[in-house]
Amino acid sequence: MTEDFVCFKHASQLPLAWDRVAGGQWFMKRDFLVFLERVNPCRQQYYLAKEEDALLVTYRLNLDIFTFRKGWSLRLPVRIGGLPLSVSAPGYVCPEGSLPRFIRLLGHFPLLLLLNSTQALPLAGGRTLSDFHLSLPGDFSLYLSSLKSRRRRRLRRAMKKGERLRVFPLRREDFSAEHYRLYEEVYRRSEGKLEKLEPVYFRESPGELFSFEGEEGLLAFVQILEKKGELLFLFCGLHQPYNRKYDLYLNMLLFMIRTACHRGLSRLRLGQTTSHSKRLTGAREKEQYFYLTSRFLPLSLLKRMVRLLSSTEGAGKEAGTIL
Repeated sequence: MTEDFVCFKHASQLPLAWDRVAGGQWFMKRDFLVFLERVNPCRQQYYLAKEEDALLVTYRLNLDIFTFRKGWSLRLPVRIGGLPLSVSAPGYVCPEGSLPRFIRLLGHFPLLLLLNSTQALPLAGGRTLSDFHLSLPGDFSLYLSSLKSRRRRRLRRAMKKGERLRVFPLRREDFSAEHYRLYEEVYRRSEGKLEKLEPVYFRESPGELFSFEGEEGLLAFVQILEKKGELLFLFCGLHQPYNRKYDLYLNMLLFMIRTACHRGLSRLRLGQTTSHSKRLTGAREKEQYFYLTSRFLPLSLLKRMVRLLSSTEGAGKEAGTIL
């Protein structure tokens, strides 16, 4: 594809240099990519710079280009520059000095959508869903007292409703069809749908699972992952009809905050979507962008497609040098 990068068709083929370039990006590590390829095969391809200073993960998806426009739908085959996991992490690593070679690589694809970038790139781009991060003081009571009074009152109301909830660890092998239906319920309501994971992912993923039960039985679950002093919120399932009764989603967020404080972790990464609830916790928003490239389509058409794909919560804000 380009003289600057080597393409690998399978994660098992990746050389030792791959993990060194990936650095602290845990989702980009070879072993995890091998796992993802097995449980969520999406015709993945992996690109490593010959100078061993940049890398890119891509996969194939029939993408609805009207994903943020209700009532419209048009699916096109697109290669995604990102992880086939629907997490807020990017699917590439590229230092500033390697950007010219990286941009040339992106321009060789028939149509490529690069997701979750925090860098300004000289490409047609727009806002995508923001990532949310929460810094914690180490104690849950200190965390609550650090919030503005309006947010603190709102969370205390949620905690009162959540007193009737029971939360307990779930062994991965006990992840059931009922849990998976809750995940599907969240997926159907989510904005910016990409790939949908299969039950095998939850039963074999290294993340921790927790179930939430009320008087009616199973109501929700969360999957979290602890890495290098940070707690990551990965996925969840939730039965929407009981959300208001128990303030269910807010109590799921509060459970993760308590868990992080109990473990002495200073950071909680809450990921994308449901921005209003995450702002209530005091989480800070980190803007992210996507870019479209093509070796066939003119820039004018790419810019129109960008407007269709841009997140409604960030539409109109610039990304990169061309919008």
